[in-house]
Amino acid sequence: MADFSFDKNLDRYAELTVKVGINLQPGQRLLINAPLLSAPFTRLVARHAYRIGAPYVDVTWVDEQLKLIRLQHAPRGTFEEYPTYLAEGWTKHAQDGGAALGITSEDPGLLADPDPDDIATIEKTRMKHLDEFYNLLGNNCFNWSMVSYPTPAWAKKVFPDLSPREQESQLWEAIFQICRINEADPTSAWQSHIATLKARAKYMTAKQYAVLQFLGSGTNLTIGLAEQHRWNGGGERTRGGVFFTGNLPTEEIYCLPHRERIDGHVSASMPLNRSGALVEDFSLHFEHGHVTQVEARQGKEL
Repeated sequence: MADFSFDKNLDRYAELTVKVGINLQPGQRLLINAPLLSAPFTRLVARHAYRIGAPYVDVTWVDEQLKLIRLQHAPRGTFEEYPTYLAEGWTKHAQDGGAALGITSEDPGLLADPDPDDIATIEKTRMKHLDEFYNLLGNNCFNWSMVSYPTPAWAKKVFPDLSPREQESQLWEAIFQICRINEADPTSAWQSHIATLKARAKYMTAKQYAVLQFLGSGTNLTIGLAEQHRWNGGGERTRGGVFFTGNLPTEEIYCLPHRERIDGHVSASMPLNRSGALVEDFSLHFEHGHVTQVEARQGKEL
């Protein structure tokens, strides 16, 4: 296994994002939605995009602290405000054949204090305005990917017993490892991994199981599958035939459930970061595909 400095690994991470995650094509524009903290990484992504032949890389910067300030100080009843020009621009970019990258770098628990209804209103408003963009994304009309960039607050949640410097270092090392950045040739390692996931998806599709059962601590859940269902994983192709990996890393194969055949109880073994607020020790009870009961030690209202 090769030994590279952090800067070298960060550059390899950016290159992998462009070449394997997005699979940016020469002449294709790139839209990046990035948190301010990820600026060093975002610049590296832009550099690799231009090297491939992107005519333009556009970045929409995000600051979660501004979201908190809005929730704390904006007048009540104004949380359905949204910059429509942003949604129109993203949609036009996708319609014109541009690629997209989302960089996640949230602070878990940042929005623990504001009213959950206000947070929900902001998120619903955002999704309503971006509905057309996400419809294009969901129908593979363009190539896209999502990657993560650690924050000190996130690292503290994952490694609470370490010093602040060690916390960030350990989280970066975990991301580099699971993204195969430490391999001698990360691109080849990912090609092999994707082939493995595709083979497993093909195996599961051929089996045509009627029901899956999940058993564990606090979990006894059955999920029915539709007839002629298909499994997928590792990546997908756009309608134009470009293969991309929507999430780096990814270790899953997946399938849609039958919407009326989900029954039982499922408990989460890890917290959920929902729009900057943590939901912890939560569980859901299903009957015929509907959630009939929700419990959580923290964040139940959210």
